[in-house]
Amino acid sequence: MGKIAYGFLWLISYLPLWFMYMISDIMYLFLYGIIRYRRKIVRINLRNSFPEKNAKEIKKIEHKFYRHLCDTFVEIIKLWHMSESDIKKRIIFTNKELATSYCDNGQGVMVIGGHMGNWEWDTAFGLFFNENIAFMPLYKTLHNAMFDKMMIEIRSHFGASPMHKKEMLRKVIKSKRDGKIPFLAFIADQRPKKSTSHVWTTFMNQPTAVFPGAEKMVEMFDLVPLYIHTRMPKRGHYEITFINIEKSNCTSEEYPITKRFTELLEENIKEQPEIWLWSHSRWRYKPEDI
Repeated sequence: MGKIAYGFLWLISYLPLWFMYMISDIMYLFLYGIIRYRRKIVRINLRNSFPEKNAKEIKKIEHKFYRHLCDTFVEIIKLWHMSESDIKKRIIFTNKELATSYCDNGQGVMVIGGHMGNWEWDTAFGLFFNENIAFMPLYKTLHNAMFDKMMIEIRSHFGASPMHKKEMLRKVIKSKRDGKIPFLAFIADQRPKKSTSHVWTTFMNQPTAVFPGAEKMVEMFDLVPLYIHTRMPKRGHYEITFINIEKSNCTSEEYPITKRFTELLEENIKEQPEIWLWSHSRWRYKPEDI
């Protein structure tokens, strides 16, 4: 069954994106209206995050989110066989020179983002920078080996070198030995397991456990931390702005980079809430559950 699905998605990825968006529109009607995929989780998350909004405003964001969620799925599949010219038309950097300036000076970079826009398209970042960088997005292994293989292929399409956290030390050291500047990317807004290291902060009006992993990597490899601020000006187009996460600008003395990232992500979400991943059970447990 896995091989059939893999082959089907591989073929689908050759379709033009405008046609795939027609598939997305059908998926939206099915996912939202018939299956009602995680509708309860999405609505609770939205209500808790925006207590100032009324039911009509919440429902409007909800509808937009599900449309974008379906778009995200077809865009990820399309990335498998997308052309360089097409992706460069659809990802626009407002201040690419900020990240470039560090790389040109031999300084490694860690870009930290959330599940905003289409985070998988961020694996194409390496196309926009000089060849002297080693672009390495971190990923979590999927339980299904076939789909894990598929996602690695998709993430590697534009020359990125996806790495599991267990490979990180070896790959970063190797990139430096090869004369490359390490350029790491990390999606840091997942929910940590209860048993793993985490930090508590306030995020979207709620006490939230967050990963300190990105901050530890920044310190371990002497990297410059940059937040990826994401906007979607129109369907299938994303605007990226890099923001320095400077300790001097952080309001917290404990885990300042982690907590400043959370503040920047919250600002980003409030600007365009429908493009964040609301279907994730982000607030499954509270401090008193630990």
